[in-house]
Amino acid sequence: MQKLKTILQSKTFFIILILITFIYCLIYINIPKNSKYSIATTSLNGIILNYNLNDDVLSLTIKAKEKIKATYYLKNVAEKNDILQDLAIGAKIKINGKMVKPTNNTIPNTFNYQKYLYYDHIYYLFLINDYQITESNNIFMKIKNFFYKRVNNISNNAYLKTFILGDKSDLAQEVYLNYQSNGVSHLFAISGMHISLFSTLILFIFRKFKHKEILNLFILWFYVFIVGFAPAIVRTITFFSCLYFNKKYNLNFSTLKCLLFSGLVIILFNPFMLFKISFQYSFIVTLGLILANSYVKSSNYFWQLIKLSFIATLISLPITIYNFYEINLLSIITNLVFVPLITFIYYPLALVTYIFSFLAPFYNFLIIILEKINNLFANITFLKIVIPKINIIFLSIYYLILFCYLKYNKKFIIGLFIIILIGKYQFIFNKKLIVNYLDVGQGDSSLIIFPNHKESILIDTGGIVKYNASNDKNNINYTVNNLILFFKSQGLKQIDYLIISHGDYDHLGNALDLIKNFKVKKVIFNCGNFNDLEQDLIEFLNDKQITFSNCPNKLIINNTEFLFLKTQIYNNENDNSNIIYTKLNNYQFLFMGDASTNVEAKLLKKYQLNNIDFLKVGHHGSKTSSSKSFIDKIKPQYSIISVGKNNNYGHPNKEVLFNLKNTNIYRTDIVGSIVFKFNSKLEVETYPP
Repeated sequence: MQKLKTILQSKTFFIILILITFIYCLIYINIPKNSKYSIATTSLNGIILNYNLNDDVLSLTIKAKEKIKATYYLKNVAEKNDILQDLAIGAKIKINGKMVKPTNNTIPNTFNYQKYLYYDHIYYLFLINDYQITESNNIFMKIKNFFYKRVNNISNNAYLKTFILGDKSDLAQEVYLNYQSNGVSHLFAISGMHISLFSTLILFIFRKFKHKEILNLFILWFYVFIVGFAPAIVRTITFFSCLYFNKKYNLNFSTLKCLLFSGLVIILFNPFMLFKISFQYSFIVTLGLILANSYVKSSNYFWQLIKLSFIATLISLPITIYNFYEINLLSIITNLVFVPLITFIYYPLALVTYIFSFLAPFYNFLIIILEKINNLFANITFLKIVIPKINIIFLSIYYLILFCYLKYNKKFIIGLFIIILIGKYQFIFNKKLIVNYLDVGQGDSSLIIFPNHKESILIDTGGIVKYNASNDKNNINYTVNNLILFFKSQGLKQIDYLIISHGDYDHLGNALDLIKNFKVKKVIFNCGNFNDLEQDLIEFLNDKQITFSNCPNKLIINNTEFLFLKTQIYNNENDNSNIIYTKLNNYQFLFMGDASTNVEAKLLKKYQLNNIDFLKVGHHGSKTSSSKSFIDKIKPQYSIISVGKNNNYGHPNKEVLFNLKNTNIYRTDIVGSIVFKFNSKLEVETYPP
């Protein structure tokens, strides 16, 4: 034991451990991991690790030869009631259906679902046609199932599942995004704060038990099993365990060394933990608070909380910027409000309500108050600063400066703000014109950003596409949140012009949500009567006092003419589409909306359209547009078709593709978003699924 103690206390051992971990991670991460299944697999047997039933969609995590994410679409209410009787953590299940490959993010700088699953060792999704569930004999799984069933039997249990099981899936998306925006979403992941309270409760209950500390660790590790080895809680309890053994065996590790040692052990077991955001937040914030311990200490609880909030905000800033492209200066204040509320009221009451379920109505009343406070802060937008995608080298420099500040000299803090300012205003050095054709599924959305971010123009917004059970790509999430995240990653807090080609949902469906999140200076509608969707949008614009107009002849934006080509007023939305011609960097652009071949023929008679460089193909490549005569006349060099994967309309049409065969065709269903960058030369980037 003494020899082991000597080895553990050795600096050489610690340096060797760091080197081994670094080399091992480098090798492990760069060796591709492959599935034990093939895409042709149609049946498999496994054990249910987790499940979530949302409306008529059942999502399962199944452990078979490897972990599989499976989805089943319920047929009716009777089946929903039946399946609730059979569902159990640890139950054996046989499923029949088909494998689906998870997709990459097709809009740049947004959530990559494929990587997210890959880091959890999940390589395939499975669409279930039918299933059979049988009961498990595993005692540990039965205990785990008891905890889940207990929570599921309590009405309005989203927050109980969050605080007790670490499962945020039932929290309303808008509510959670507001927590995220307010900088307090970390409080809804099981972390050191929760575990400290839970551990204190265990030690109090077993205070007369001789080996209460060992029992405490055993219960905590069993809790890790119950919540499915969530990254933040694994980090926390590994750290707790290291502190316990350090004290018990007088290893004389500093708290900092205990944290680093526990982190190295976790990463050795699973190097992919490095890519889990919850692990990053948990580890780096704890590290920073340990380094800032002397600075944070205060006899005044409120003053200590202010300093804790300030330091924690500084420490977590790069992770927030890198992933969400926005910081909220109000987060220091919001943490002052939410930390005591969650620590002393909502988390302890969640434990009490879990035991005494009759308290659920009272707890839910308190949740309503919490969400009102959350919404109140979320509506304060002027302190939110959008920061475009920052190079990871800048963020590394930020951390280097920050730790120097915490360790040596408070004057270093000026360097932090310089780094953030450089990141915030990096676009002033960008001389490129950027035209983005964004993959919004079966819809249209194009974003033009002028050099130095002088102006931004959004042509159409797309709409939310929901896929059914039979669709291979049901895992693609074409929500407005992807657009919001992408716009922020470009440093946009304002859209100067929002041009709606016409009033169909797949062209303006996301407009309301985008206007709620970005300042929009002016909205342009097409000619003709306003339909119901447009009327709803106009009512919202009036409430927000946003200028709008319709049926323009031309716009001059950043000294560039955008011409709206017209032939006549038609009796349908598609033919009344805004058809936009412009010349950018000496390249000709034509955006066709959903205009038909009838409109195309009249355009050729009225306008001289020759040698178009970039054609936004009309109506998603439908046979009603892009006639051979039109294409032969305008001779596009690049043809962009915005179309949903496996859409129900058969877009793009084979005849249209034949008409475009002499052009460079880019389809969003195949190559994802297409980004053209213009400076001294043309650069093309695609983001395939």
